[in-house]
Amino acid sequence: MFTGFERGTFEFFMALGFNNNREFFHANHSWYERSVRDPLRELCMDLAPAVLKLDGDMEVRPARVISHINRDLRYSRDKSPYRDYMWLGFHRAGWDKRDCFHLYFDIGADCAHVGAGMYGDDRAWTDALRRFICERPSEARGLLAGSAAHGFELSGGVYRRMTPPKGLDAELLTWYPRKSICLEHTYAPGELMSASLADDIAARFESLKPIYDFMYRIRPEREQDASAGDAFDRIAARSAYAPDTPDD
Repeated sequence: MFTGFERGTFEFFMALGFNNNREFFHANHSWYERSVRDPLRELCMDLAPAVLKLDGDMEVRPARVISHINRDLRYSRDKSPYRDYMWLGFHRAGWDKRDCFHLYFDIGADCAHVGAGMYGDDRAWTDALRRFICERPSEARGLLAGSAAHGFELSGGVYRRMTPPKGLDAELLTWYPRKSICLEHTYAPGELMSASLADDIAARFESLKPIYDFMYRIRPEREQDASAGDAFDRIAARSAYAPDTPDD
């Protein structure tokens, strides 16, 4: 059961930022497990019922939800072997993450975030959002503005040369040119050291359900959707937690 993060969680990420090498990480692996990996796993398991209530096809197994602290160095100019933050990423089981609207929680040395988003440049999906905004502006305004009412801020990449249609108000103008979407609420460290954090995250996920459902309602179908999220994956996500893959 999740009881909150401890001061050592933030101190570990801070120390790793100054000592981002394998010697430090291996020498302090037990600190990492105790202060970072274990509480993230407990938080993931405590959030699973709320996440599945929001979407029964969601992946909730810790091994599939918790990020690795190891960085993929193959295509990165930064060759630091470890991230100085980690996250829980909830997406539909069996689906490519690039095809999903995610729910997430991340934590680093000085703050943490909870939110939802889609990443990359999925032009067909964001075009569907733009059509909805143009054709049903009142409904779009009420739906999209609701996220701000629950403490989420909108960010994400934009098409800078995209000219919006005339007549859109300021609220819709912030959404119209998006090529990626992130709705995020920020926690201060003091808010993270209590078991009540799990309930707060669950409540914030629930407040995102209208826009979560909306984003999947307007999402264009892909050929691979028929094979995504098969019955085995959905059953496994509901009933079993695969063992965690060790970080190196």
